[in-house]
Amino acid sequence: MCVHLCKVSLSRLIQNEMKCQNILQSILLLQPNIDIIQGTVPYLGTFLTDLMMVDTALKVLNEDGLINFDKCRKEFELMTQIRMLQLSANSYNIEPEADFFTWFYNLRIYDDSER
Repeated sequence: MCVHLCKVSLSRLIQNEMKCQNILQSILLLQPNIDIIQGTVPYLGTFLTDLMMVDTALKVLNEDGLINFDKCRKEFELMTQIRMLQLSANSYNIEPEADFFTWFYNLRIYDDSER
């Protein structure tokens, strides 16, 4: 019974992720000629920290010895947000800036003995 519930839950999670991915892709396809995207880019470390906190704080099994689907749901939501961030990053068009490269490649490299 538990294996069946796991399979059903997993298939539903996969279907939900596919729906989210399809919705996001359809949104991006509706606006193919976007040259400038305004807004903030979330820091990936925030998502990863949240994912680690959920993994650490919640147990895999609940008090009854059953799968903790609340933990699975929270992890899935965070991974879906990461996936949506990855998909939206595909539409970014970042042009290299010559002044930055000149500055960056002329920086002095310090070794471990220097402070």
